Amino acid sequence: MKTKIKKQWYGKKKNAKELHNDNKFWLSEIGFVKDEMQFLEHLLGLNYIDFLDTGLKENVTDVINEIKEEKNAINKLGLMIQEHDNVIGDLKSSVSLEHNLNYLESHLKLERLMDLYYDKFKTIKRKLFKIVEFVANKKDVKKLI
Repeated sequence: MKTKIKKQWYGKKKNAKELHNDNKFWLSEIGFVKDEMQFLEHLLGLNYIDFLDTGLKENVTDVINEIKEEKNAINKLGLMIQEHDNVIGDLKSSVSLEHNLNYLESHLKLERLMDLYYDKFKTIKRKLFKIVEFVANKKDVKKLI
């Protein structure tokens, strides 16, 4: 018999496996975000001179600093999720997962942190792509589509 856990998420119940799957999904998303950050850094490196030529040094510096901050934040968040996932293994073996409200609260907190992180990262990407688009328009680079 699988133990169902009452969750505050829209009145649904999740068992330990579903909570573990949330953790795996978050870790997968973090890996993807790290790859995106590497791409953004590469994009910045390739176009840095063009950014300076168009007078966007301050904007680009702000975006670079934001990416560095988010890189540190995503690493910390990844460690928190990994530790959280390790705890679920211990709790599953002791069959106390259903009664461990602290674990469920930390799961909710991590879910909120992931959502906030996605929103902030999307904002950074949007800023960078606006800068790239501005530079491309200045250089009269034609769009593929």
